[in-house]
Amino acid sequence: MLKLFALVGIVAACGCAAVVVSKVLLSHSHTESVDSATVQVAKSADEVYAAEVRVIEGRSDLKIVKRDLSDHMVEAVRGKDRIRVDASPLGSGSTGLVVTASADGKWKGKGDLALDLEKQICDELGVEYTTVNMASK
Repeated sequence: MLKLFALVGIVAACGCAAVVVSKVLLSHSHTESVDSATVQVAKSADEVYAAEVRVIEGRSDLKIVKRDLSDHMVEAVRGKDRIRVDASPLGSGSTGLVVTASADGKWKGKGDLALDLEKQICDELGVEYTTVNMASK
């Protein structure tokens, strides 16, 4: 539990938003042109990849442009913005999930696409999480 609070403190210091997923932290951040979110889930990379595909195919605002089952990766577009979702096996049935959205120009004002996708994938997988907003004003 102490490690979780230390990680939450680090995220708070960098001004990121976060989601706690089964005592694992989902971190979310923006840069000038990139929106990203990461989490570790207790699911296999194959399960996470299948959920990635279902979620992205279910969204009318996203179009899949590349899939790679061997790398558990999906690339999609929303207008001129590019989205990449990677599921990396970490061992013992655990997977690291990284969602990155790159803007054509500045990301500001385009919303939290990476965080929204990550939450949808967690929902699709049946992973429970609690959103904690750590962003500074």
